[in-house]
Amino acid sequence: MNPKILIVQHTPWQPPGPVLLQSLAETGCSLRVVEVWRESAADFADYDALILLGGAFAFDEEERCPC
Repeated sequence: MNPKILIVQHTPWQPPGPVLLQSLAETGCSLRVVEVWRESAADFADYDALILLGGAFAFDEEERCPC
């Protein structure tokens, strides 16, 4: 049985990278990407693994993470 992996994407400009997608596809994993600004996240219990992608920095993190 192939593992089912849920990828939660928080912003349209930060999708899963091609290396991650290719690596998971080569191992036979079943993937689903949820774009949380378009749809609700799926039931996590239905998946074997969860990958949370990063989101934008908050306005108050400029000193910690300068551009």
